[in-house]
Order: sequence, then C-alpha cells, then structure tokens
Amino acid sequence: MKFVLFASLFLVILATVFGTSPPQPDNAHGIIQRLIGQYEARFHGPSIVHPEERADVIDSYNLHI
Repeated sequence: MKFVLFASLFLVILATVFGTSPPQPDNAHGIIQRLIGQYEARFHGPSIVHPEERADVIDSYNLHI
C-alpha cells in the first residue's frame, strides 16, 4: 500500500515538474517587435527622419590642412 502511494505521489511530482515547460525563445521577428515596443514606450511621439547625406571617405595620407 505504501509503495502504491509513494509511486503515485512520485508520478504527480514528475507530471508537475515536466508539465510546466519553460517559455519558448522568440524568433527574430518577435524580438524585433518587442524592442520596437520598448522604444516606443520610452520615447513618445513620431521619429525624426533626417534627409540622406553623402558620405565621403577621407584619405588620411593625402589630407593636407
């Protein structure tokens, strides 16, 4: 009788431990959406869109100032 009680208690403990699985990791889209949500919650209002600028590469060997 004690063995049956112990075995059933052991099975209940195993079922509760392995029944609650850890949360699944987000995919890349979920991570990006969560980051965007955190940014929008911190900084309210529309984002500032700056016009495109031309990028120049400076050659340090031929730069004479």
